[in-house]
Amino acid sequence: MNNNLHLAISELPHKYKPKTGADTTKTLVNKYITIEEFVKYIESGCGFSNPFRINRGKDNCEPTNLITIDIDKVDVDMEMIKQSIKGIIYYPTFSDSEIKHSYRVIVKTDKYINTRNEYKRYSDTLICMLNNKGIEVDNCCNQMERLYF
Repeated sequence: MNNNLHLAISELPHKYKPKTGADTTKTLVNKYITIEEFVKYIESGCGFSNPFRINRGKDNCEPTNLITIDIDKVDVDMEMIKQSIKGIIYYPTFSDSEIKHSYRVIVKTDKYINTRNEYKRYSDTLICMLNNKGIEVDNCCNQMERLYF
């Protein structure tokens, strides 16, 4: 497998978390990009999801080699997250604050994940690993079709 990441990304940047993902969803395009390119998209506030056929939705997911873990409103710092799970990208989300932190971790898998059930198994394992360390994770991130900002 090459080092590129397979995902759907929008070039529509956001300065704040959108109230709805409708506008971003319309601009998602499936791409193979490098980690460095992905970081630039994230830094500019672009939304992303796993790749899709025709349109974004649970019945249209394409194989992907990424799992996104969403960690919301926790009292731990980024270093504890990095020690708890092996990701390729770690970053604070729009919801991050000095009182309660919100992070996202992007994990690259060794093989492509082909189905929603397979994605759920992978992500549930990662969620369980973090929960066992006392780190609460948004369980909805086990949905392959989810959109992130």
